[in-house]
Amino acid sequence: MESASESARLLKQEINQTTDSLNDLAKWKLITAAALAATALGLTTNGQHNYALLLLIPYACAYVDLHCYQHLIRIAVIARFLREHGRDKELRMYERQCDRLRTGQSGVFNLMTSAQILSSLVMSILAVGGALFFGRRDREWHPFWAACFGAVGLVLVWVLWKHYQRKDELVRTCEMRDHWPN
Repeated sequence: MESASESARLLKQEINQTTDSLNDLAKWKLITAAALAATALGLTTNGQHNYALLLLIPYACAYVDLHCYQHLIRIAVIARFLREHGRDKELRMYERQCDRLRTGQSGVFNLMTSAQILSSLVMSILAVGGALFFGRRDREWHPFWAACFGAVGLVLVWVLWKHYQRKDELVRTCEMRDHWPN
């Protein structure tokens, strides 16, 4: 019985560590977008601008989002396992309550995922808009190609979000393996 309790404790610890990693990734997304924007606008020590760097912000956001979504799926899988197969009654009850709050009307745990997609979309739209405005003003590139490159980045952010939603739904609805203990 002690090893089952220890396993549950380790799995819960994995959820907590993954949550810490998610927080770090959110910070890195902001830092990366800010660094690209500052460099693009010439706010660095050399003072030269390179507006094309703004067009990389959607891709940077998508890359970080992909890692965040993988972490969120990991948390969902572990939580479901603990909820359905954990031997610790209190932990099972806690995970069931979390699942009800996550999937119910309250949307308590949707704040993280909402912030994830909204921050990526807003930063990406502002970046592409800024690149088009400044690049066209200074005649650095043809606006059509800049718009295409930026639009692809925005679409990538959205496609990864929808992909995450499908995977999350799969984790919530798939049958657990018969060989997992009850």
